[in-house]
Amino acid sequence: MATNTKIVKRDEEDQDDQIPMVVVDKIRPHLPNLVIHRIQSLLPTKSALRMSFLSKQWEGVWSLSPVIDFDQGGTHTDDEDNIKFINILERYLEFRLKDKQLLDKFRLHMRYHGEGRTVTIVDMWVRFAVMRSVKELDISLRSIWPDYYYLSLENLGGKSITTLNLEYVAIDKISNELSLPSLKYVSLKTVRMDYSVIHRLISECPSMEYLSLTSCSLIDRGKMSLATLFLYTSSSYNNLKTLEVRDCMFSYIQVTGINLESFTLDSRYRHLKRVALIYSHSLKYININAQYLQEFELGGCHSSVKITINTPNLLTLNFFGYFNSCFSMEAPNLSKAIIRLWDWQSTFDLSWKHFSTLKGFLKEFGSCQEIRLFANDVEALIFPEEYRNTFPPLLPSLTSLKVMITGNPSSAAAKDSKLRNSLYWMAPSAIVMIM
Repeated sequence: MATNTKIVKRDEEDQDDQIPMVVVDKIRPHLPNLVIHRIQSLLPTKSALRMSFLSKQWEGVWSLSPVIDFDQGGTHTDDEDNIKFINILERYLEFRLKDKQLLDKFRLHMRYHGEGRTVTIVDMWVRFAVMRSVKELDISLRSIWPDYYYLSLENLGGKSITTLNLEYVAIDKISNELSLPSLKYVSLKTVRMDYSVIHRLISECPSMEYLSLTSCSLIDRGKMSLATLFLYTSSSYNNLKTLEVRDCMFSYIQVTGINLESFTLDSRYRHLKRVALIYSHSLKYININAQYLQEFELGGCHSSVKITINTPNLLTLNFFGYFNSCFSMEAPNLSKAIIRLWDWQSTFDLSWKHFSTLKGFLKEFGSCQEIRLFANDVEALIFPEEYRNTFPPLLPSLTSLKVMITGNPSSAAAKDSKLRNSLYWMAPSAIVMIM
């Protein structure tokens, strides 16, 4: 391939390694613009910027790139590295201000030092991305609290943003109405935020389907504090389907959401003692791995929910749902369970399959000392004599079993003796009360 080249001499103050020494005037034959665009789209912006100096054609294609990806790299950088990186950001912003290309994605990962020049360039790039109708905004400004970059969600207003990934930033209190109607996916990592931020995001972003919180905390008057996380998504206006919470500084989590389908909690935070999922009748997947959790309440779920619980210090569980739930629980210290079961008659016949399913469900509570069981149909709790003679007791260690039949009371009274025989087989060591 024939090329014409020239050597570019630089001034002493411009001796950083970000501007290439050799510039290629011509490359023959030219590659198709689509090929060049594909090559550059696979490179970080800093590397692609160097490639743009190969020829006027490469520079022209690069200026039309809808993806801007800056990654400083490394966990520790010195002052010289930081200055060089900021120089790149400033020069490329000046270059991109000349075009009108809309953005699909803007990604900026860098060390943040909180000084004037750094603050200014971050502000300018965020404004630029919003002005160019960016769809995916990904900002990570690694720093040490309290020297975080403060981001105002109100300044992100626009119909274009669908994905928001923030890391190592602080989010100001939201004073005015949010305008993020297309926002679907939100991931917040090591973010410090005002108490109202999460609620405002969920309640004022009707398209949001996914929210992930990792190592986040709430701040009150600029100080981090133990906090309760309340999420209310109980109207049809909210569309949140997936919620993930990992190692956040919350002492209590309460979620109310009629459209929520998946909830994941992974926490080693010692102050998180209680979690409640309320009126979440669409929940199909629940995965809880919380080392210090002591109380869990599930007040509604989908009929075919899959539940995985790994909580070595869990003491109390309040379950309101269906016994055919796929239930897997590692909670060796669980002492008390309150179980309210829905719709026996309308969903199942009283065959051995029914009782095998019920047996598998109740055995997950084998470590309990006390169980309160609420059921609508007395027949559904009366294990056939042949079944009882075939299998061992379900809850041999249980000391207290209280049963309340919420359906036809006269039917329950007529079958009292059969019910008692079944309950005594289920928990032979327990004091049994029928209420």
